[in-house]
Amino acid sequence: MNRTIIALSLVAAMWPGMGNAQDAQVVTTTGIGSATCSQYSDFWDQVGPEVAEGMTIGWAQGFASGVNVTLFFNGSGENMRNLNNMDASVADFVSNHCDQNSDATVVDALIAFFATLPIVVPEE
Repeated sequence: MNRTIIALSLVAAMWPGMGNAQDAQVVTTTGIGSATCSQYSDFWDQVGPEVAEGMTIGWAQGFASGVNVTLFFNGSGENMRNLNNMDASVADFVSNHCDQNSDATVVDALIAFFATLPIVVPEE
């Protein structure tokens, strides 16, 4: 299920202050995030909702934390997201996103989910 994507350029395109396309690096996404929506649906059916939901939440928390770390060390700290209430709603979001976008990947859904989270306002 490995899929090479240009993740940093996707994130950079979504949030100002992330650099530009020439700064983007090709990274490999592994785990549940590299699955297509079709594969994700099959996976959900194979392992059942409890396991699939737990794996989705875990992967999503790691992904979102990585995006926040990238934003923080980028120097701007802008558009970091509050991950405190990241729960089962992420699995629901991914499932709904995949239902509506069968050609997408799970990481596409997680990028869309990340954008819905509240922005952290830096302390001055």
